[in-house]
Amino acid sequence: MKRIFYQTGFLFILVTILMVLPSIVQAENESPLTVFRAAVCYNIVEHEPLDIGTTFTSDVNKLYCFSEIMGAKTDTHITHIWYYMGTERARVKLRVNDSRWRTSSSKLIQKYEIGNWEIQIVDSKENIIKVLKFTITPK
Repeated sequence: MKRIFYQTGFLFILVTILMVLPSIVQAENESPLTVFRAAVCYNIVEHEPLDIGTTFTSDVNKLYCFSEIMGAKTDTHITHIWYYMGTERARVKLRVNDSRWRTSSSKLIQKYEIGNWEIQIVDSKENIIKVLKFTITPK
């Protein structure tokens, strides 16, 4: 009788652990940071994006990725990863030092880099917290 009780108790503990474990693992992978605002734009003035868009012509020369990040409890960083046609073209690490922080990166765009672009904004653990897509069209 004692053996059945112990086996049942062990089974209960095992089932409980298996039910709780996925939520613990998921919580570890979630970022405390959120992207309040993000945009691709022609310029940034006084920490604000100007001329936001999703389509730009090949004579643009340079574009900016603006991010307003919320939720940082300690000094940390995000990274803007710029992709052209699925290939990484730039990786810019940017500090985040407050619970609400604006930051940006820029990328020179070559006249021949026509097509689809993507910028992944990732936290310090490489979790993707936002993806921005834009297109470069011929002039």
